[in-house]
Amino acid sequence: MAGLASAEIEGELHAGWNSEYIFRGADQGGDSMTEAGIDFGTDLGQGFGLNAGIWYASVNGKVNAFDEVDYYGGINKDLDLGVLEGNLEIGYIYYDFPTDGASPGTSLLEEVYFAASTTVQGIDLGLTYFWDIEGDNDGYTEATADWSTEMCESTDLNIGLVLSYDWETSDLHHLGASVSLDYALNDVLTISPYIAVTLAEDGVENGAGAAPLTSPPTTTQDDEFWGGIILTAGF
Repeated sequence: MAGLASAEIEGELHAGWNSEYIFRGADQGGDSMTEAGIDFGTDLGQGFGLNAGIWYASVNGKVNAFDEVDYYGGINKDLDLGVLEGNLEIGYIYYDFPTDGASPGTSLLEEVYFAASTTVQGIDLGLTYFWDIEGDNDGYTEATADWSTEMCESTDLNIGLVLSYDWETSDLHHLGASVSLDYALNDVLTISPYIAVTLAEDGVENGAGAAPLTSPPTTTQDDEFWGGIILTAGF
């Protein structure tokens, strides 16, 4: 405990606005969504790290308006395999819907995730498996590829790709892509406008791979295009 208390803790505060609330390729039924969150991380030594955070979202909409608060944390380990360096992580997510407008039922209230990541030729690659603790499902997997380059002294261009697989339906769930700019206002604040698109593959939202508010999961999944802007303060 004394060692953890003396460890250096880094983190960031972030707040933003999004034209839609898209969760794992599925529209959550509202209009625009505002969000805020805080993330912490610390080095435990011997290649181990600890991270935790809280994320809040307020979804606006005449049909479906609700608040969501997610609590999450994980422990990770750096690996050096000689020709390849990477990171393994195991973590936990709890999804809370404090307002009466949300009806999550038993879908996606708690998840455990297992993640692996590495960097190849400047591209960050990741693979994450999510398992719903309370639901009866086989889980959901996302593979990601992210690339970033410096456009000028204060601006970075970021491109991200995602491919998801739904083990419950044994189908590809959705394909996604995003483009964002990180503009450093100063040494602490960064503003990041973005646009994103998802292409539906299996056509059905389900408890493992789509909407936490869908119970039973029978809503048709559509292609989505949205955007937003995020303000981040590091500390």
